[in-house]
Amino acid sequence: MIKTFGQAIKEARQAKGYSQKDVGDFAGITKSHVSHAEKGDLKYQPKADVIYAIASFLELDELELCLSAGRIPLKYLPTLQENAKAVADLLKDLSNSRR
Repeated sequence: MIKTFGQAIKEARQAKGYSQKDVGDFAGITKSHVSHAEKGDLKYQPKADVIYAIASFLELDELELCLSAGRIPLKYLPTLQENAKAVADLLKDLSNSRR
């Protein structure tokens, strides 16, 4: 099963023995924001720089964490735009294979 953004953060944070405040302090967000993220009840997902900071602090893969948060890293946008049809076909194939 694929982890959600919140699940990934919570599991990594607990495995490393960090508090929500530790993660928030490093990423420049509040403990409350981390708590809401872990519960999956954010009104909006964090900005890319916050996701990168969390990934760095918790030693998580930045791309996977970004994608789990519903964000596409800016450095990949040109490639996605240049290959829009191939990406669309790949996503359709992946979606169909999960049915």
